[in-house]
Amino acid sequence: MSRRRRHAAIVALGLALAPGCKTREPADTAALQPDIVLLTPTVDLGRTVQGGIASGTIRVRASSGGARIVRVDPSCGCTMVDVRLPAELPPMATLEIPVTTDLARVARGGARAPGEPGANIVERQVLIESAAHHSLSANVRVEVSDRFTLDPPRIDFALLPPGAHGAASVVLAPIDGPAPGALGIASNDPNVTAVQVPLADGNRRIDVSLVAPTTMGPVHAEIRLSMDDPREPELILPVMARIEPILAYGPTSVERLGVPTTRPVTVRITFQRRDGADLVLRSATAANHRVRVTFGNQPPGSGGAVDLMVPVLPPPSEIRTSLTVETNVPGQERLEIPIHVSAVPASGG
Repeated sequence: MSRRRRHAAIVALGLALAPGCKTREPADTAALQPDIVLLTPTVDLGRTVQGGIASGTIRVRASSGGARIVRVDPSCGCTMVDVRLPAELPPMATLEIPVTTDLARVARGGARAPGEPGANIVERQVLIESAAHHSLSANVRVEVSDRFTLDPPRIDFALLPPGAHGAASVVLAPIDGPAPGALGIASNDPNVTAVQVPLADGNRRIDVSLVAPTTMGPVHAEIRLSMDDPREPELILPVMARIEPILAYGPTSVERLGVPTTRPVTVRITFQRRDGADLVLRSATAANHRVRVTFGNQPPGSGGAVDLMVPVLPPPSEIRTSLTVETNVPGQERLEIPIHVSAVPASGG
């Protein structure tokens, strides 16, 4: 048989067998398709207060072949479903499963500041399984509002000088429900303390004190408020401050060495409040009476100045003294500015 005839015979045999391939039964793909479909992958129960109850509905639909649901299992004891099992579903029928989340049964969460974004979302899962071993998971979500509010929600002492005392208060009040009971109060900074004061309306005032440390820089402290109900989350009251001298002045010392005897020393010391409040320079005196201090009424404002003049000194001579300035600035009510001036003959000899 030639090569051409052999090839034709093989092609003919393939064509003869082709119809036989069509008679083979296809795989049972219906058995691979899920018999239940979740119509509500996420059930949003809306918003409720801490300790409240939120309800919604999970909706499950059967496929064209119907379904038999044998298991509906919440992931947490705080979430409950109301369904009789097994549940027989005709083809394309929908089963509605009432679901309830009891926030009073939710374990206490971590401490957080009131209104902190994303911190008050509770999510639970409900597993749904059919007799054909197809399973779905519905996500149940509820937003939990604070039962209490802090007014204001944080304390910012802004600028404080080292060693100064700051005091402020906030009020803890209910948004919905009864007034708060006794609180547990804890601070993470030994310089920050707080006490609670019951008010006539049943709310509580939190009095906060800060003793500014001697080190310069920011202060970021937290006061944790624990409710008498252990299911309530702790609240965090942020306390902030910036430790810096409020009053800036310069020069902070006066030193003039080797000054010719023919030239008196004149220096202006300027003062400026960083907090923008009015500065009052109450007095400015030099311990050595030979140093003249020009100090008069200061115009209203956050700045001021004091002028010094050390007269001509007979060489070799020097003055070591200090300038005392009294102000209205907390923590800087009394300033001592060193003065050291020495003289040499005018010719330098």
